[in-house]
Amino acid sequence: MKKILPVFLFAIVFSNSAFSINEKAHTYNFSDTQYQNGCVTTTDFNYPLPNNPPSGQTYVLHVWTIDEPFLLIETLNTSGSFQLNNFQININTIFSVNLYNNIGFVEELWSNKLYKCPNDFDLDGVTNSIDECPQQAGNAANFGCLGNPDFTILDNSYLWAPGWGSEFGDVSSSNRVELARYGGFMTVDPLLIKNIGNSARRRFSNVQFFISSDQILSSNDFRFTANTFSIPNLAPFETSPLYGSNRLKTRLEGSTVGNNLSYGNYYLLVILDPDNLLEGSELNTANNTYALPMTYTNYTSGPQIVDNKYLKTFYDNLPYSFNTVSR
Repeated sequence: MKKILPVFLFAIVFSNSAFSINEKAHTYNFSDTQYQNGCVTTTDFNYPLPNNPPSGQTYVLHVWTIDEPFLLIETLNTSGSFQLNNFQININTIFSVNLYNNIGFVEELWSNKLYKCPNDFDLDGVTNSIDECPQQAGNAANFGCLGNPDFTILDNSYLWAPGWGSEFGDVSSSNRVELARYGGFMTVDPLLIKNIGNSARRRFSNVQFFISSDQILSSNDFRFTANTFSIPNLAPFETSPLYGSNRLKTRLEGSTVGNNLSYGNYYLLVILDPDNLLEGSELNTANNTYALPMTYTNYTSGPQIVDNKYLKTFYDNLPYSFNTVSR
C-alpha cells in the first residue's frame, strides 16, 4: 500500500518586498505581486533531498495538473536537490517528490498543491495586468477602480502679460490679451484645475498650451512644446494649489512662436489631456479645453512690463500684481 507522509504546516514570513513559505525541507519564494489571494503566478521551487536513496531506488519529482491530470514535469535524481526557477503556474498544479525502484512506485515523500492566480482577482472584468485596483471591483473606464475623475479648468485661474493681469474669466473677444513676438510673454500663474468627478485619476496625463485660429484643437495649431506639466492627482472635488511652490504655473514666450504664425487674432487654448490618455476614464471630456481670446503682434503696444510680482493680502487672501514698467 502506498504510504503518504503528512504535509507540514506552512510558516509565512513577511518582509518589505517579498515573503517565503517555508516547509520542512524546501521553500517557495514569492514576490508581493506574484502571491495574492492564496494563489501563485510564478514560483522558485527548491527541495533538498534528505540523503542518498536506498540501493536500486531513485528520487523522482512529478509536477501534475490538478483539474485534468496531466504530467508536466518528471525529473529523476539521486542526490542534491530538485530545483525550479521562475516556474510559471498557468494551471492548478500538484508538486510531489517520490521514491521509485526498477519496478515502480515505492513511496511519496512529500506533495503540495499550488493554485493558479486568476487573470482578474476582483472579477470586475478588468484583467490584473491593467487593473489599478485589483483587490476592489471597479469599472473598466477607470482602469478597474471605482468612480471616474472629471477635470476642469477654473475661471479664476490667473493670466499675466504686459499691460494685463486678470482672471481667465475676464478675457473676452472685446478684451483680448496680447502676445508680442519680440519681448512679449503670457504667464499663467496659477492655473487652477479642479476634479469634479468621483475618483482620482489612475493614469498619467498632462496640460498643454496651443495657439489656434478657433476654439477647437487641430493638428496644425501651434503647440508650446516646452510648456507642459502633468495633471495633479486630485481627489474628488479637490483643486490644485492657489499659492505655494506646488501651484501650476508657466510662462509662454512670444519669441517661441516666432514666424510660425501670422500676426492677428487667435485663441490661446489651455487643454487637459490633449493626447486622450484618459479617454473613457473621465466622466466628461467636453470641459477639458479653455479658450482665451488673444492677439499675436509684432511688438507690445503701450508700456512694457519688465517684471511682475505675485502678491496677496493677508486680510482678504486675494491675489494682486505689482508691475515694474519701462516707458
